Amino acid sequence: MNFVSSTYLFALLGFLIPIAIHLWNKKEAKVIKVGSIQFVPTQDSNQSKSIQLNEVFLLLLRCLVLSIVSFLMAGLIIGRNQLSKNVVLIDPDIIQDERVKHALDSMGDQYEIRLMVDNLSVYDPEEEVNDQPQSLWALTNDLNKLNADSIIIFSKQALAMTKGKRPEINKTLSLISIDPLVTKKYLAAAYQLSDNYILYYGSSDGFSTIYTKQVVAELPDKVIIEDNEVKLEDQLNGIPLKRIDTLKVVLVYEDEFLKDKTILEAQIRGIAEYTGFPIKVIVQKGEELTSEFDWLIWLSDAAMADSGTKSISIKEDKFKPLLYEGIDNGTYHLNSRLNYDNVLANDLSNRLLEMFYELPVDNNDQRVVSASQLNPVRDSNIETLQVQSKAGNQYWLWVLLFIVLVFERFVSMKKAL
Repeated sequence: MNFVSSTYLFALLGFLIPIAIHLWNKKEAKVIKVGSIQFVPTQDSNQSKSIQLNEVFLLLLRCLVLSIVSFLMAGLIIGRNQLSKNVVLIDPDIIQDERVKHALDSMGDQYEIRLMVDNLSVYDPEEEVNDQPQSLWALTNDLNKLNADSIIIFSKQALAMTKGKRPEINKTLSLISIDPLVTKKYLAAAYQLSDNYILYYGSSDGFSTIYTKQVVAELPDKVIIEDNEVKLEDQLNGIPLKRIDTLKVVLVYEDEFLKDKTILEAQIRGIAEYTGFPIKVIVQKGEELTSEFDWLIWLSDAAMADSGTKSISIKEDKFKPLLYEGIDNGTYHLNSRLNYDNVLANDLSNRLLEMFYELPVDNNDQRVVSASQLNPVRDSNIETLQVQSKAGNQYWLWVLLFIVLVFERFVSMKKAL
């Protein structure tokens, strides 16, 4: 049994009203002196007792009416709406942080501690956490299923957790930010070319992540390589050393697509200059493919030649992004003709870079965001659902109130007779 607004239970003080009326009616009767009681009719003692019992029963009925009204005002909820004990959710990456440990010790056994992983498994200090941490937004469905109205979350509040559309949640969340205390320095990416290595170093704290590029003929002493994975000496996890060969791109176009061809060629050559990766662009006007290649870009109204490689062609669809993946594996389409505005607005160069090379994901980014940015949207229907749930639980109280009121009126009228 639970109450939505227990403050209204003070209405139970209304018991004093029928009790006061009852006691008032019990005051001592007036004494009238008469000369003789010869003509005063005798009163049946059984009838007197019946009247007294009737008055007590009426008092109880009126007290019951006040009790039911008080429970309705306080929002009595029984059964399915009972809440579980408080829940604390912790990012596994910060479970060993001294600040988090101190907070957990102060909570005692009042809270159920769970981890920010799939299915929100219960935290056991004796077991090692091997599950991959999940972002708060990715766990929205699991959070909505928890039998708890309020949840406390200890999180890094990493910027990476805010990707995608802000979800809706039907719980009350209290976010506690655990900002990183130290700057993390690490090897973010490593590529092996034919004659050199390209290394990207990362330096991240709660405010910024900075990358620096290094091109070397041999791996530095501070970089350790094991089983085709590389890392810094003090870095915990390694990253794959990726071999980069010359990427061959054939660009076939017709005269009416000259502007599109110029923009795409400039984008590809810009990628090669920025990354240092070798890219060979072969431009031709004829539809006959005369050389081997890794990617085919087809800017023509004619049917695209079957190359058996990855390809990009124009297929207009206003509901798709500028460059989107087709139905067939390895096929991509431009949803419209290219111009400088839509190329810049859709960051076409980065999209091409992601398609040409499988770039590693930086899991060491420590930048944080404010709780207001990370917090999911409060479900707009939650208050309506709560009212409906409350009304469903209180339906029987309204029925009981009606029955008791009718019975109280019947007993009161019978007493008056």
